[in-house]
Amino acid sequence: SAQREMSDISLQLEHEYPATNRGLSTSVISLRKQLLGDSRLAIFVLASGVAILLLITCANVAGLMIARAAKHEREAAVRVALGASRIELLRQGLAESFVLSFGGSVLGVIFALGSMPVMRHFVPQTIAAWAHPEVNWTVLLFTVLVGATAALVFGLFGQNAAAVRPQEALSQGSRGSTDTKQRLRSTLVTAEIALTTIILTSTGLLGGTFWQLAHTDLGFNPDFILSMRTELPVSAQTPYHQFSARVSFYKRVLDRVEHLPGVKSAGYTTFLPFTNPGGSTTVLIQGAPPLPIGNVNDVGMRVVTTKYFRTLAIPLLEGRTFYEADGENKTPLVVINQKMAQQYWPNGEAIGRQFRFDDPGTPWMTVIGIVGNVRQTNVETPSRAEMYFSYEQDLGIPGYFKPRDLAIKVSGDPESYANEVEHSIWSVDPSQPVSDIQSMRHLVNARNESYILEAKLFTFFSCTALLISALGIYGLMSYSVTRRTQEIGIRMALGAQREQILTSFITAACRLLLIGLMLGAIGSVVATRLLGSMLYGISGVGWGVGVLPLLVLSVSVALAAYIPARRAGTIDPMQALRSE
Repeated sequence: SAQREMSDISLQLEHEYPATNRGLSTSVISLRKQLLGDSRLAIFVLASGVAILLLITCANVAGLMIARAAKHEREAAVRVALGASRIELLRQGLAESFVLSFGGSVLGVIFALGSMPVMRHFVPQTIAAWAHPEVNWTVLLFTVLVGATAALVFGLFGQNAAAVRPQEALSQGSRGSTDTKQRLRSTLVTAEIALTTIILTSTGLLGGTFWQLAHTDLGFNPDFILSMRTELPVSAQTPYHQFSARVSFYKRVLDRVEHLPGVKSAGYTTFLPFTNPGGSTTVLIQGAPPLPIGNVNDVGMRVVTTKYFRTLAIPLLEGRTFYEADGENKTPLVVINQKMAQQYWPNGEAIGRQFRFDDPGTPWMTVIGIVGNVRQTNVETPSRAEMYFSYEQDLGIPGYFKPRDLAIKVSGDPESYANEVEHSIWSVDPSQPVSDIQSMRHLVNARNESYILEAKLFTFFSCTALLISALGIYGLMSYSVTRRTQEIGIRMALGAQREQILTSFITAACRLLLIGLMLGAIGSVVATRLLGSMLYGISGVGWGVGVLPLLVLSVSVALAAYIPARRAGTIDPMQALRSE
């Protein structure tokens, strides 16, 4: 309702003031979305990872239950022949399934309770402030419902798959029922491999995103930088209402801070990177043709002190930055970033060119230098056209654009300098509030906390899924060796070599692996599209993201299959022929 009303207002303003409001609209969002962003997709992806892990586990348990039922097949057939009903056998199997599910759920809850301190450490503060991680009755009820549902569904599947046929089970040498159960277990293992492929690929995508974020050029160096905020009051009742008083405060603070041992340089700015997108204004470029009605040159703006660029290691590409004497210059001077230079002076002639605010009566400003682009909002958002003004030049900019953020370049741990810097500020003005004290590296990492959390959780999911899948293929091969002991003995007695026996089992495992990888590749394509909006710097499943996880899975499955296959190759034919 609010969005509709604001859209109508925007259309009315566009109709009444086409020169300034054409193409402008209003977006209404909730406060929760403003603070947390659109986290629904991230939560859904994490929940999908948990669900895949649950499915892999259930498939493995179902396969083990089928194997167990096959082992006791003849016993169950005798019971049926003596009058036991199938419902009684089904009830017994479901009871075993529920006992396994209940035991696993209890152990899981105990593990979850013990891991809460670690979980709270990993959850980003912005999320923990709204959703404090804890094991409450809602979580316990959800766990009970999921455990009961898993026990019922996969317990019924396992029992139906292992349904007893008395005549076949009691017939000596009949292998039809056993072969059917073997195929069902093979199908479950193939499904495990496919699901593991999906979760491994998703982990590779999120890991690749984290790598891209960590190695993206920010345009500045956040290491060894201490940041804090000293916002000056500018009301008429305060001394900082006067421009000269504010300039004096900045100069005195910077002078005392820079004389502290270990401090290399310091600088003030309106907004430090990653704290605020910054303000913007429209400008008119001298000599440029008039813009069409409704179009404007919107440029970001910041006010900085002399050593701000040096403190954050923002590179100077051309010209120069500000000097202390620039404040006495009658012609306003400005430093622009590379994006603005390329956008408005593409021929490389920005130095010495002039522009002014899109406001009659404002003076023309001269470009004296070009600095590198800085990602001001976050890692994902590219730089826009920006201009920097000297804190000593009074251009009539509203008080909102006064410098407030202080950055200090130090030679050691930034946060260890906090107390000394605070006392230096209070020596200038004892009543000045100081807030948001943190290192720039921590500030940058905080913007990537959600990616880090997702990457860590999916890494845990992947390792667990890989382990379960390897156990599944190991159990299947080991079960197959046990069931085919006599067959192996006969083949070896007739002249089969141990290498041939080993190769046959490895080939069977590789066949399941290949089918599972093919199905998993299809699911990975779907997962990639689902994760699309959460990825940065990755357009799809590349060689590094796709092939490396598959190699890890293939090696794990091969090793899991080799152990029982090697045991099959060492079977003594005489003992195998005597086994039952």
